[in-house]
Amino acid sequence: MAFDFTKSLQAMQRRKFGDDLIKGDLFENFSGKTSEGVLYISEAMEPVSRSYTENTFKQCERVINQLKENISANHSNLSFEYQGSVPLNVHIKQHSDIDLLVVTGRYYWVTPPLPVTNPYQGNATNDLIELRDDLVGTIETKFPTVTIDDVGGKATSIEGGSLNRKIDLVPCSWVHNTNSYGSIDLTARGIMLYDKKEDKMIENYPFLHIAKCDGKDKRVGGKYKKLVRYVKNIIKDSEDIKISSYDAAGLMYLQSEMELIAQDYSPVALSKSCEMFLLRLLNDPEQMENALVPNGTRKLFGPTYLMSKEVLKLYIVIKEINSTVITSYSSMPFEDKVRFERFFRNAS
Repeated sequence: MAFDFTKSLQAMQRRKFGDDLIKGDLFENFSGKTSEGVLYISEAMEPVSRSYTENTFKQCERVINQLKENISANHSNLSFEYQGSVPLNVHIKQHSDIDLLVVTGRYYWVTPPLPVTNPYQGNATNDLIELRDDLVGTIETKFPTVTIDDVGGKATSIEGGSLNRKIDLVPCSWVHNTNSYGSIDLTARGIMLYDKKEDKMIENYPFLHIAKCDGKDKRVGGKYKKLVRYVKNIIKDSEDIKISSYDAAGLMYLQSEMELIAQDYSPVALSKSCEMFLLRLLNDPEQMENALVPNGTRKLFGPTYLMSKEVLKLYIVIKEINSTVITSYSSMPFEDKVRFERFFRNAS
């Protein structure tokens, strides 16, 4: 089935702007001057408005304040941090879900060769279960109209009522290593969370993921995050492509930095570079076999992770998009194209 630019552009506008009248600088300034395909590519690469993202963090602050006031006595030295697409600024929805880490201060884990100098006498698993129960109880009391979904393995989701964002509360503890111990820098610090569905502890390094992706984006002049948003929007609009947000960031992390640096700063050129990168990757099974996620904690491809057949679906859609838009973009008047690319580079 051909990619429906009209339907997809409208769906993306609803995701990014809701019912607001403002539809983004590129759409407002160039609708009618270029094709819907070009507008789709460019808008798909641009970030959600800063004001919408700031409101997401404000909603989290409301929750954090209530948690601090009501469960800190039972869970001393709680700390709160963010992980995922929103702090990385590759989210694609105005009302994006956000992960709020609620970190217990009762204990922390250490990884070798750090010594265990003061073994914890409590039960780490039960402590996280208790913390999760107390989070739910506080939300029920302080946000009585909010809908609580506590069936997830790793997080409790809250939304609705007085909250205009969905927030995933993730109870966890710190994991220290030789690179993080004694430092206030979170980059190398890990977290340990309890998955109640799997009944096991899971170690993760979300801040290292963010730092790696931020670093790549800075080195390539902002092109990496544009492509992550682009493929995430295509995945959303195509419906049958099964690639998670985390794996989309990992997939585009594999693209050569030299290639991105050398690439023209235009949406169509970046889309074409994405197409060619995916084609090379699909023809390199060794690279796929050895590819790791940005923080290096697991392989990118695998039966329960990213599948090559899903990358192939993504490649086919992007190839179709590119074949459709190249003529209309090439035929744009030179002055309009220069202005368009300036908007595209500077949009925020």
